[in-house]
Amino acid sequence: MTKEKEKEEERKNELEKEEEEEEEETCGFCAYMKGGSCKNEFIGWEKCVDAAKEKEEDFVAKCFEQTAKLRECMLRDPGYYGEMDDGDGEGESGGGDGDGDGEGGGSGKEEEKTKTKTKS
Repeated sequence: MTKEKEKEEERKNELEKEEEEEEEETCGFCAYMKGGSCKNEFIGWEKCVDAAKEKEEDFVAKCFEQTAKLRECMLRDPGYYGEMDDGDGEGESGGGDGDGDGEGGGSGKEEEKTKTKTKS
């Protein structure tokens, strides 16, 4: 019966691996992140998050170091990842606009200026 359990476990592991590969292929965000200069940092972050979720741990706290490394790497390559700006703390997350052209994002200050001009 031990052999039977081992074979069942192997089949389960193979299925999980196939599912992960399929998920990776369909994750546009993952493909984008891995296409840039921060591929290794992203993979490290992704592995940490997956492991934390599997153990039902707080991945934000658990993966703080990997998140910081990824962010620092992205800051060094604004041409690919877009400019990241800490903003003024009003919910602006900075970063790119998600289309991969390195434009957009920012702190929203231009929009703020436009609103001020129209009010006057």
